[in-house]
Amino acid sequence: MATLIRSLFRRSNGDSHHSLSPPTEPPIDDTRITKARPEVLPYHILLDIFLYAVEKDAVQSEHGGRLSRWDSHESLNTMPLICSAWEDAATTALYRSVALLGGDKARRFLDTLHYYPEHGIKVRYLVIGVGDHREECEDDTGLAEDSLDLVRVLTLCPNLHHLQVRPLHHGARTALLAALATLNLQSLVCAPRLGISDRDWATGLYAANDLALAHPSLKSFELEFGGAGSPPAVALPPLMSPLPLFLPLVELRLHCDLSDQTLWALLSACQLLEVCDVYFEKLLPSKQTARALRASAASIKLLRFVCNPTLEQLELFDPSTHEPIFDQLLPYQQHLQRLSISATEISTNIFRLIPPSLVNLEIQSFNHVGSFIYSQHLIDHLLDPSLDLGALESLVLYDSADAWVEENVEAMRHACEARGIRFTFLPDEEMSQ
Repeated sequence: MATLIRSLFRRSNGDSHHSLSPPTEPPIDDTRITKARPEVLPYHILLDIFLYAVEKDAVQSEHGGRLSRWDSHESLNTMPLICSAWEDAATTALYRSVALLGGDKARRFLDTLHYYPEHGIKVRYLVIGVGDHREECEDDTGLAEDSLDLVRVLTLCPNLHHLQVRPLHHGARTALLAALATLNLQSLVCAPRLGISDRDWATGLYAANDLALAHPSLKSFELEFGGAGSPPAVALPPLMSPLPLFLPLVELRLHCDLSDQTLWALLSACQLLEVCDVYFEKLLPSKQTARALRASAASIKLLRFVCNPTLEQLELFDPSTHEPIFDQLLPYQQHLQRLSISATEISTNIFRLIPPSLVNLEIQSFNHVGSFIYSQHLIDHLLDPSLDLGALESLVLYDSADAWVEENVEAMRHACEARGIRFTFLPDEEMSQ
């Protein structure tokens, strides 16, 4: 049955070389195989088959963010028309995941829901945005109207669980926040398509206090905006309403410059985090940040905490007076398996601090400044037989070849190999956010 669905799916999408060949054997008496006919399969089995036909590996999925990814099911749009017995299951599968990129698509979808409101109840995954082409343009003509129509769709999908909001015109802000407040989302991705710079017409769509909309049902949250040389897509006034003291988030990704107070409040509320990815472009007060991160120390397994400060801040950076965040934090993170950090937030004492659970360690240096630099101190720790490095298998270091000359790299590699650790040195120009 699944093979039949896939074959029909390919042909209905223009794959002409899959045409049926004429029979070469006498026809079979189908009265003897009634139970195997696809139109009499139970609804739930048909639904599973249709969903299987459009499933992809999450890594290849087109929509969502870095933590939660999915595809739309629009490729099933002809399935309800092929067989009347398939219609209910195929329609449910089709509307389960919807991508609306552009005002015209939003308005057509709204027209459909006007006549068939039950289809809105079927939607579990949704992506809304003004469209790839419009995201790349500075011209905002018609974008306010398009954005409002896209947000209207949210009010007609009460069972929505997973949502990606790509850049919208800031004129839709009030309607968007009102709609989000009514939904019980499991994952929320507020992020543009990868590689798209933010536009002025999107600036002000969010504000720092909007993080209070992290609903108790939410398990995964991603917020991304801004970038080197581009204006921020999110205006961030001071926090106006307090965040809850507890948020049940399991996955969190922040690639934006929140205020220190907002970041601390959010991290302190996330006590069940297993995956955390934070990227920011400033130095943070280390004691308060370490204290906020300790809230999830018992549960965190994958942590990326990267600071890429401005040149002005780096000029004032003094490692001798800066107590790195992870020098304070690592002793509490007994379940941490993978860690990626910037060189400003860890010192050369790291091998005496890593938890026994840590398997992969990555350290990134920006502009040759940091607390983690080559020294004989590092080599001595690695070669100390009394030092237990637990489960550590790999160490990846991004830094300048000027800071780590070939002799130092080789010394580090030999010391790691002696402990069964793979050491990789990569020039900092190969580093990505």
